Amino acid sequence: MSREQQPFHWTSDPTEARQEQLALRNRLVTTPLDLSGIQYALAIGVSYSERRSAAVAVAATTLLSGQLLDPGEYYSATVETDFPYIPGLFAYREGPAICALLDSLPGLPPLVLFDAQGTAHPRGFGLAAHIGVLYDLPTMGLTRRPLFGKAEPPSEEDGAMTDVIDRRGRVLGTCVRLRARCEPVYGSPGHRTDIAALASLLGKISCFQSGYPKSLAFVHETANKLARSRLKSRDQ
Repeated sequence: MSREQQPFHWTSDPTEARQEQLALRNRLVTTPLDLSGIQYALAIGVSYSERRSAAVAVAATTLLSGQLLDPGEYYSATVETDFPYIPGLFAYREGPAICALLDSLPGLPPLVLFDAQGTAHPRGFGLAAHIGVLYDLPTMGLTRRPLFGKAEPPSEEDGAMTDVIDRRGRVLGTCVRLRARCEPVYGSPGHRTDIAALASLLGKISCFQSGYPKSLAFVHETANKLARSRLKSRDQ
């Protein structure tokens, strides 16, 4: 799967970004996703440096169990962006680096998993949803901390789940304790997926790092390391 590589426009104006975000949200598709035919996905994490106004995106191929397909191998891209720190608009700080990374790949994956959120977002359009719509890719997001919405703590059992809901009681995502006695994590569907597909994926994860999928922990930590090393080298 691939796309014609025409650069996406990333505005630096917050007002324009909110308007664009709402317009793109109208293209968001919620639909079942059959995981039985998907053997692997791409895990993506991003680190942003305030001091250098740059984002580093890292991606690694992962099995649906959370195990890296090729341990230690990854793709990365660094892009300078000066979009301000505004909760709910992180896609405009981190998205350019992710797009540069995806555009550098020989083909696009059947599924992308983000160390970020999808529909569990103040405007229902987090980073995972945003990138999914831009590339028309199935996407899901998972984080260690909730971005938006509330959930009752899951029971102390492997795979225990509760719903993430908003103030109206609408289900936005899933809170899951992937491993007993570990902190729960929070997931939400992005584009061309739904809550059921997300729950199905969470039920397949068996490779952890501190109760978090190992592949997502890897891309998050690697992005942080690369951000420190690459941006430090610019100062020397």
